Amino acid sequence: MQQGLMQRTPLMISSILSHAASAHGDTEIVSRLIDEPLWRYDYRSLAHRAAQAAALLQRLGIGSGDYVSSLAWNTHRHFELFFAVPGIGAVLHTANPRLSDEQIAYTINHAGSRVLLFDRSFAPLVARLRPKLNSVNHYIVLSARESLEVEGDPVPSYEALIAGKQPIEWPVFDENAGAVLCYTSGTTGDPKGVLYSHRSMVLQALAASLSGAFGLSAFDCVMPCSSLYHGTAWGLPFTAAVNGCKFVLPCDKMDGRSLQELIKNEGVTFSDGVPTIWTMYLDHLERTGEDAGSLDRLVIGGSAVPRAMAEKLQGKYGVSVRQLWGMTETIALGVVATPIPKLAARGQQATDEVIWTRQGRLQFGSELKIVDEDGKELPRDGQTPGRLLVARSVDRRALFPQREDRPRLRWLVRHRRHCHLGCRWVHAHH
Repeated sequence: MQQGLMQRTPLMISSILSHAASAHGDTEIVSRLIDEPLWRYDYRSLAHRAAQAAALLQRLGIGSGDYVSSLAWNTHRHFELFFAVPGIGAVLHTANPRLSDEQIAYTINHAGSRVLLFDRSFAPLVARLRPKLNSVNHYIVLSARESLEVEGDPVPSYEALIAGKQPIEWPVFDENAGAVLCYTSGTTGDPKGVLYSHRSMVLQALAASLSGAFGLSAFDCVMPCSSLYHGTAWGLPFTAAVNGCKFVLPCDKMDGRSLQELIKNEGVTFSDGVPTIWTMYLDHLERTGEDAGSLDRLVIGGSAVPRAMAEKLQGKYGVSVRQLWGMTETIALGVVATPIPKLAARGQQATDEVIWTRQGRLQFGSELKIVDEDGKELPRDGQTPGRLLVARSVDRRALFPQREDRPRLRWLVRHRRHCHLGCRWVHAHH
C-alpha cells in the first residue's frame, strides 16, 4: 500500500496547549479558589506556568510512565496539571474525592502514584489517607501560601515550588502513551481504571468541537460544572483550549448564586453538568427574578434531564438544553441530543420533544448496537430492550492495568432492561 507523504506529527496534549498559547494567547482564564481572590490570566500564561510545573515534576524525578495524583477542584492550578503531567510523558490520575477514603486510597495505590497534589480544603482527607498510601513520596498543596502541615509534617505549596522554575520544552513521544487515568465506580467491586492516551484526548477535543456536539468556538466562554476529576470534566479543558474559548473555573462553588455571579460577570455562554446543579441554578433564578444573562446553552448528563427544567430554562430564560450520554470509558462523549435539518423541519415543539426526551445522536467515532442474549442485533425502535454495545475510536481498549490474560475489549457491553440503563461488566471479544 502506498503511504501518504504528509508529516507524521504525533497527536500530543502539549500541542493543544501550544496552539492555545500561540493562536489565542491573550484569551482569558478565570478561576475561583479556596480562600484566595479570583485568579485571572491567559492561555499564554497558562502555557508558561504549566511548563514550570513540568520542570518541578522532573526535578522530583517524575518522568515517562510515572503516575501523579491530584485531589483538587475545578481551579486553574488543577487545569495546569492537565498539561504539565502528561506533557512530560507521565500520567495524571485525577482522584475522586466523592469516593470513600478506602476507595480513594485504593485508586492512588493501584495507580502507583509518586506525587499527590491537593487543594487546601482536602488537607483533612489527605491526613487520613497518608498512612494508607504506599507509593506517594511527595505531597504538594495547591496553594499560594508557603506551606501546610499535615499530621505535623510541613507540605510545600505549589506556588512556592514553581516560582522561578525555567519552563521546559515539551518533548515529543508516542501519541498512544498514557496521559490521564480516571477510575469509574459505576461497576462491581473496586473502582476500575480507564487510561486515556494523548491521541484519544486530542481526538476527543476535536470531535467535541463539532457543531453536532458542543459546537464551541473562540466566541464562547466555557464554564465546566462537571468535575475535572470526573472523566476530565467531559473533556472540556482540552476542547476549550483547542478552540481558544475563555475558560471560567468555579472551584467547588456550584450553588445557584455562585454560578450566576460568574455567568453575569464573566459572560459565560456554555456550561455543562448534572441535572442537580442546574436545578439549583434554576431555583436561584426563580427566587431572585434574575435572567440567565449571557448563558446560551447547557449540556446536561449523568441522569435524564427533567422535562420541566428544560422547558423553563429554554422557554423562559432562552437557554438551549442539550442532553448528553456517555461513560468514563468513552471520555463522556457518546451521544449528544442536537437537532438536524430533518428534525428542525417539524417545528420547534417537535424538535424540543426529541431533544429533551432522547439521549442523543451518535458522535463521530462512536458505534452503538442493541443485541439480545445471543448477540443478535435488535431493531432500533425505541421499544425493544436488550444489551447496549458501545465502541468508540477514542475509547479505551482494556481496563487499567492491562493484563495479557484479560480479553481486550472491542465492544463495551452494558445491560439495558425496560429502557433504563443499568450496567454490568462483560468481556466482549474481537
